[in-house]
Amino acid sequence: MYMANSELPFDPIDASEVYNPADFKSFELDIFFRNNTTHTEANEGVRLLETGEKTVILELPPKCCNLQHNVMIEIYRKEQPSKNAPKNAKPQKPELLLNATGKIAECETQDDGTQRATLKLVQFEEKQWNDLVGIYEKRQEEINRFLESARG
Repeated sequence: MYMANSELPFDPIDASEVYNPADFKSFELDIFFRNNTTHTEANEGVRLLETGEKTVILELPPKCCNLQHNVMIEIYRKEQPSKNAPKNAKPQKPELLLNATGKIAECETQDDGTQRATLKLVQFEEKQWNDLVGIYEKRQEEINRFLESARG
């Protein structure tokens, strides 16, 4: 049964008083993708979807790769400008998180033409990999803490 706000047994809550949408904004990545088999590159429309056991799943523009292609990725963390930074401040250089080569283990074309590709990492620095995975684990812990505190 529908009840108008005036009929509710409690006062409605303004969502902006409960949480800040910026709390859910994650960090942004720039990803450079090079297919060494076909000598093609992409740095627009490349997104990191998942990390796995020495694998990454990427969303790629159409026709970027195929099974068993040798590829290289560079993943950079975009630096968010400080709220206190002057308006004319130079943007900070993005931080390199992972530089790796690998082989395409799975590749499927989506309805919109983009590709969802699983990259099995072959050459990479273990520390960079652990740091990248650690960033996502830390972010998930922050979200879990927030949700716990919101539940009361």
